[in-house]
Amino acid sequence: MEQFLGVLEARVTKFALPVLPGGFVLFKEFHQPSSAQEAVGLRHNLLRAAYLGGGTILNALDYEKMVPEEFRAECLVSLESLPVRQIELTSEELVIGAMVTHQEMLESEQVFPVLKEIVGQMRNRNIRNMATVGGNIALRSSNGNISVGLLAMDANIEIMLPQCEASSAGEVLENSGQAQPGKINVCRKVLSLAQYLEGVETVPGLKEALILKVHIPRAIGEMRFATRCYRRTANDISILSADVLVKGTAGHIEDIRLAMGGIARHAARLTDIENMLLEQGLPKDRDELVSAIRPLLHTVSDVRGSAEFKREVGAQIAAWSVYKALGQI
Repeated sequence: MEQFLGVLEARVTKFALPVLPGGFVLFKEFHQPSSAQEAVGLRHNLLRAAYLGGGTILNALDYEKMVPEEFRAECLVSLESLPVRQIELTSEELVIGAMVTHQEMLESEQVFPVLKEIVGQMRNRNIRNMATVGGNIALRSSNGNISVGLLAMDANIEIMLPQCEASSAGEVLENSGQAQPGKINVCRKVLSLAQYLEGVETVPGLKEALILKVHIPRAIGEMRFATRCYRRTANDISILSADVLVKGTAGHIEDIRLAMGGIARHAARLTDIENMLLEQGLPKDRDELVSAIRPLLHTVSDVRGSAEFKREVGAQIAAWSVYKALGQI
């Protein structure tokens, strides 16, 4: 096995789970690397491999229904032994390791109140105990609450990927250079969350990138905020969500960030609305802001609601969050 994987030093266990109806076997191999470089090497060399963090998706009973067959993993690369579970608040930023769980963020005294409120939108304690910040980002879900909040916070993410391209987005922090026998050349870099979400499908190597840390500017913790989500039940995932951070007053907005989930393929910033509010100020009538937001929401119909319904609700909760953050509600 080690020769087949290029002499990567990893503990490997091979197993086969019962075959599901239709002849699909869930996972054929389980690997537990002891370093980020090993993990990236395994993910790069194995066919149909996936990183295993909290496992809320990979361990789901209906995994084969949730994930299209062409994207289903057959080999798992566990991140359990990697040193990426820390939360550190410095004079400049809040740093959160990718394997930190939702519950650990909720209980940490160092995490900003706005992030705690966003994390608390996931009411299911069992999920909060398992789900990780890195997994929430890597999933690139349209309605991942943490990704939406971090996008509003101008968060950067630190990643490791199997190659560095000169044209790739982000700042290179470390490049291993010429690979040693049995190992691959890896690159550690930092890029904005927006660059990651937009670039996974186009930037070379980014789809295989391992998320290591999240970096949030400390100044975010001093901004006023409001967050709101819409879901069918208290224990359900959010169908729509809006997070707003502001600096200034309703009469003089100095800075504003508005991010939403459930309105596009992944979390998105409404920069047109941000610029409008900075230039024109807050409308006296909230319906005016709702009307400006509505056409910017590219919702789709599914089992949770029609596109028209989600567009209307999304515009309402986004406008409400803006007015709430500015103390007008």
